[in-house]
Amino acid sequence: MPKKSQRSVDEDLKRFSDLPAEAHVRAPVVQALFAVSRTTMWRAIGDYIPEPKRFGGGKSLAFNVGELRKALKA
Repeated sequence: MPKKSQRSVDEDLKRFSDLPAEAHVRAPVVQALFAVSRTTMWRAIGDYIPEPKRFGGGKSLAFNVGELRKALKA
């Protein structure tokens, strides 16, 4: 049985197309969408992966779904 966090990523990926453009997802979902490692994801931010937004006083990061969709189409 997959770990809870892996199940959450799988669930987010399944419903990604149903999420509104204003929604945000965490880094593991972005890694799965672009099929890259964590290190590669952080290196590619600003290149072909859009910048994440800061939430909670800058303590957590999340990526905008609308921006990710545009990047995936490019």
